[in-house]
Amino acid sequence: MAHYVSWCGELPIYSEVSPQPPLTLQERRTRNKAASAKYRQKKSQQQKEMKRLVCHITEQNAILDRQLQELRAENDRLRKTTDQMRGQLVARKMFRQWLLKEAEAHPSSAHSNRSAFHPAWGAGHHLVQDEVDLLYPDDSDELF
Repeated sequence: MAHYVSWCGELPIYSEVSPQPPLTLQERRTRNKAASAKYRQKKSQQQKEMKRLVCHITEQNAILDRQLQELRAENDRLRKTTDQMRGQLVARKMFRQWLLKEAEAHPSSAHSNRSAFHPAWGAGHHLVQDEVDLLYPDDSDELF
């Protein structure tokens, strides 16, 4: 049996298992050259794939940035609309409360002709409240 020497780090490892003779310097150089070319080709392919991936992710990022800008603009528009509606609701509620207080403060002058249909003063007050409810319905007591 032939002795095969392989190098692992600094120390040679002897083996009697391999029936092949050691490689010549020319054979080792040829194999190393082929392995280096294969490695460079693989590395080049990995770089191309990485560039494609970066390009794809950059495009996706640009799309998401545009969507984010559109959604922020829509959110701002909706906030402004909500603020306007809240202001209108508050104004309506305040006006409604003012009308009711005025009706309570001046019950006979508010609807003197209608109070004739109702013997009690309270009935006239309910008529005023009903009219206010028709003109300015109160959807809820809570404001957003």
